[in-house]
Amino acid sequence: MRNRLLLHPTRGPLHLSGLLLAACLGGCQEEEAAQAPSLLIGGWRVVKVEFDTPETTWTVIQDCHSDDVFEYTLNGRYARYPGSVLCGGVSEPYVGYWRVSEDEKTLFIRYDIYFGEFETEIVSLDENRVVIIADPELIDGGRYRYTQERVWGL
Repeated sequence: MRNRLLLHPTRGPLHLSGLLLAACLGGCQEEEAAQAPSLLIGGWRVVKVEFDTPETTWTVIQDCHSDDVFEYTLNGRYARYPGSVLCGGVSEPYVGYWRVSEDEKTLFIRYDIYFGEFETEIVSLDENRVVIIADPELIDGGRYRYTQERVWGL
């Protein structure tokens, strides 16, 4: 299942029943732990958020994700920790599982509290910086580009 709301989970989450969540967690852990090590493993702080539409170019914006920290662990676990500006007052991290495509051009996130897998494009990735584009399928065709710098790992 493809879902593109990766960085905007406050826009109407779907809550899973405890049974469905428990059924997924066992299988999800084994699948993600089998993934090869990636440069993405570690902690990354958002340093720039940009927005564009089909009619506009990338423009730097300040939003509630502008200083979040993303964490990707070797065992396939993922967490997004809110920074000082909270989205909708939510101060708890969003957690789940992550994986990348073999060519490390696509990042897939599966949150513990949502159904489906969220997909983003990895524009660039090196030891110190990652740039990803999230397409939340907004009515105006808008996309978000997140530049992040490593805060721990490697």
